[in-house]
Amino acid sequence: MIKTITLEQAIEKSPSIDCSMPSIDISDRYEMISTKRLLEKAITEGWKIIDSFQIGHGVTTQHFVSLIHDVILNNSNIIDHGYPFIYVTNSNDGKTKFKFNICYLTKDTNITIISSDSYMNELCLKHTKHSTEDMVFSNLEKTKSYFVPFLLCINSFKNRILNQKEKSFLLTKYKISIDIGENIWDTFIVIHKSLLKNKRSLKQKMKLSQTLWDIMCCSLIFKDESFINFVNEK
Repeated sequence: MIKTITLEQAIEKSPSIDCSMPSIDISDRYEMISTKRLLEKAITEGWKIIDSFQIGHGVTTQHFVSLIHDVILNNSNIIDHGYPFIYVTNSNDGKTKFKFNICYLTKDTNITIISSDSYMNELCLKHTKHSTEDMVFSNLEKTKSYFVPFLLCINSFKNRILNQKEKSFLLTKYKISIDIGENIWDTFIVIHKSLLKNKRSLKQKMKLSQTLWDIMCCSLIFKDESFINFVNEK
């Protein structure tokens, strides 16, 4: 059972969701986009709020909302082992685009994998006069089309078997002393869990997850030395 919360509970955890006026420091070209109004409309269209959190304590500061759609909640074949959801990110201080990241929560290890910003970059919107709340909601609805390719990508990770050279390299690079499995997905779940211990801030944890996502995607293209060289550059 996936626990969801109400919009009121989300605002209680992250008051900047309820921001009604942008920061006084932004330019005249800035266009306020309300997260609260987006969520009000999203809830009427089958979206549920899982959680929310914000950076700092300001009324215009960056905040994140985790959303899941009924199409996922009603599919037991998907949510038995884990489930995809959407991170909505916004602020009204002029520092953050309105953006979406597709994520995956593993039920057995309770680890959240976050796709890199580039994965859904075309759905991001800057706060300009050309951006409207209808456009933001339309882009949120478009994220549903990413669910199936995203899950297929995860299946590909589970089928990507590491050879001994790659496995030894990853064990050494990330200082892992326990068995990391044979495929790239199981390997990076272990690496992710280990590295999270040294990441205290939310931004550090998100950056780590996105970096590991890029590496997993790379593993589907490169092998042996090419893969090792790519990981070394990260």
